[in-house]
Amino acid sequence: MLDGLSSLEPFFPQLLGRALIQEDNSTAEEFLSRHRILVTGAGGSIGSALTEMLLHIGPSQLVLLDHHENSLFQLRQRVMAESLCDHVPTRFILADVRDRRKIAAVLDELSPEIVFHLAAYKHVPLAEDSPEEFVSINVLGTWHLLAEARRVGVKKIVYPSTDKAVNPPSIYGATKKAVEIMLQAVAAEEPNTKLTAVRLVNVLGAHGGVIEIFERQIRSGRSPTITDPAMTRYWITLQEALYLLAQAAASNDSGNILVLDLGDPVKVADIALELWKMLRPANEEFRAQCIGMRPGERLSEYLVESGEFTAPTPSKGILQVKNRKPKRYSLAQMKDLIGALQELIDANAKAELRDRLFTFVQSARESED
Repeated sequence: MLDGLSSLEPFFPQLLGRALIQEDNSTAEEFLSRHRILVTGAGGSIGSALTEMLLHIGPSQLVLLDHHENSLFQLRQRVMAESLCDHVPTRFILADVRDRRKIAAVLDELSPEIVFHLAAYKHVPLAEDSPEEFVSINVLGTWHLLAEARRVGVKKIVYPSTDKAVNPPSIYGATKKAVEIMLQAVAAEEPNTKLTAVRLVNVLGAHGGVIEIFERQIRSGRSPTITDPAMTRYWITLQEALYLLAQAAASNDSGNILVLDLGDPVKVADIALELWKMLRPANEEFRAQCIGMRPGERLSEYLVESGEFTAPTPSKGILQVKNRKPKRYSLAQMKDLIGALQELIDANAKAELRDRLFTFVQSARESED
């Protein structure tokens, strides 16, 4: 039996049913080494891994920002213990991206040139119960960050979106779709700051992800809980996510959306079965408990919508999402949306907030069909 989630990494190709995307990242890393970089949401799974990658690359300055005190503290402890930041000027900032004045002060003081904006709420069922929190941090917080970043002359912003933004049925996915539209609106009218979104998918080994849940359940002798035997998802490793983020940062394009070329999705039940084989005795029969889909979930996720298609990029394994009939929103329209969402949050009008968000996202999608 394997000991610890990290010990599963050699088996990721087996879990994914495909070869890993392992391409040369040296050009993007050399580009990143010449710049001052800010990472929001730095204490999360991807943020922590990105932090370690950047510290090994050695940018001219690295600012690590998170609103979760314990996550930021643990990141700082690990970085200091491993002496990763001895050769890189590094700042750890406890702040919430919704606090525009604090973000403005951080940007004024530290003048980052590249921003990886990872700060977001991510758990789909929680978003259905607390739409005001997810809209506040995912949409309004991003809007404030974009405004202040443009003001101080940030050169590039990389934004992790999600496959759940494709024709979203959930609040979480709708917030991410709204930001994709926002980025394209900003890119069209603000050429000095380049913006790229990447649609990430489920990350193997991420904290709080289904792999971690399955692993904990199986090791304790319990049956893994599966929402539906037919449910499929796309999966990537942390290293593949970092490759995509780095290539997005080094890209000179703006207003574009990038995805990894992942082939076919994988059944969640098959992932659970493979983990069972790895972690339980060979003669023990696989058993799983079906619990039904949670609020906001759907059986399958997609990398593109009906009006979208993908095209190759110069980076191997990375595709650009293009739209056959793109509808561009103006910054004025986005400001109206932000104002309306803020008013509904202030009024604690959850149902109206949900309706306003989905009406906006659906209107964008209808123009693409």
